[in-house]
Amino acid sequence: MNPDEQPAASQGDFFNTLNDKVDAHGALVDRFHADLQNFSKQIAGCDKLVRMAHISLNQIDARIAEAVRIEAQAAVQLEATGREAARAATEAADA
Repeated sequence: MNPDEQPAASQGDFFNTLNDKVDAHGALVDRFHADLQNFSKQIAGCDKLVRMAHISLNQIDARIAEAVRIEAQAAVQLEATGREAARAATEAADA
């Protein structure tokens, strides 16, 4: 018998084993695709959360800017009121 020739039974075993390995590899590929799809969904969810956080931070920044503007106006009014009170006190003392 030629060494390259194998009995039919061992060739059948070889092809059965090869077929089993191909099936196992196919199952791994299917699981990988499922994991990849799940991972893609998680990334999309994270992206959505980041966009929402960015919008919230922009709203917070706008509110902080408004609060700073109001505080500056209040400081100007307080200074004007203080000057007016000092002027009135000076006039009262002089009278």
